[in-house]
Amino acid sequence: MEHDLVVFVPGFLGTRLTLDGHDLWGEYSEALLGRGPQAPAPAGLVLPPGLGDGLPDARFRPAADELLMVPDAMPGLLCCMGYPDIRAALGDPVEGQFVPFPYDWRLSHRLIADLLKVRVERELARWSEQVDSHYPDRPDDPQVVLVCHSTGGLVGRHYLECSGGRETARTLVTLGTPQQGLAQAVRLLTGKAVGADEAPGADARPLNEALRDLALGWPSVAQLLPVYDAVRVEGRSRLRTLVDRRYPVPDLPTALVEDAVSFHSAFQQAREAHRHTDTGGRLPYEVLCVGSTAFPTERTVGL
Repeated sequence: MEHDLVVFVPGFLGTRLTLDGHDLWGEYSEALLGRGPQAPAPAGLVLPPGLGDGLPDARFRPAADELLMVPDAMPGLLCCMGYPDIRAALGDPVEGQFVPFPYDWRLSHRLIADLLKVRVERELARWSEQVDSHYPDRPDDPQVVLVCHSTGGLVGRHYLECSGGRETARTLVTLGTPQQGLAQAVRLLTGKAVGADEAPGADARPLNEALRDLALGWPSVAQLLPVYDAVRVEGRSRLRTLVDRRYPVPDLPTALVEDAVSFHSAFQQAREAHRHTDTGGRLPYEVLCVGSTAFPTERTVGL
């Protein structure tokens, strides 16, 4: 509806993480591709081990309050072109009606979904007090339109079904969201994200090890592991899942696989539970999933 609150949830890399005026990931990624893996990761990028769904203490918590405005990427995993024109692209909502939700994309999607709930409830209450001055003839009270890019869609759908956001939502729009995970996450977490032809110099191993060491401590990356049949086994015609113990993926920690499965299962179970109470089994909000053929994604990994 024209009078609804529009909340934009960016994806992986889509928020600038800054500390003392430095763009932590932007500067480190440039150093990796320039000087190579010997460039040390800044302390603000490294999360403490075993963080899970928790919020890190101040030492590991850079500011995450600005959307990315220029292109950036994590080699071998994902890229983000930035969002310089996102408000205009969404129809240029009136002042106070558009709410960007920047966040620390390293952290667990479960945690971010809970933080999104707090933010949406506060902003919707504020907008409900202001909406009459802009839309006096509105047919009903304002609700929320969630527009989520890339992994932001995982946050948005978890918020709606697992964190109590469905009652105030009008629409969920996901743009290029990896709904069942990414095969690239397997490569990243096993030290095989970047091929030799893509790495600075002739040897990709040091770069892959540096990326792996960093990503192993980021809960969001583990939750990007694919939960569909993504593993090709030589000599076998059928694809396997990461939880098939007959064909384990070397160097992929079991705990990370279990967390990815748990994250996606929680959403599916919540959805099924709500289906039994929804009128006619239909969602109370509309879902629009938009994909792209311009940027094909790897679907499988081979043992």
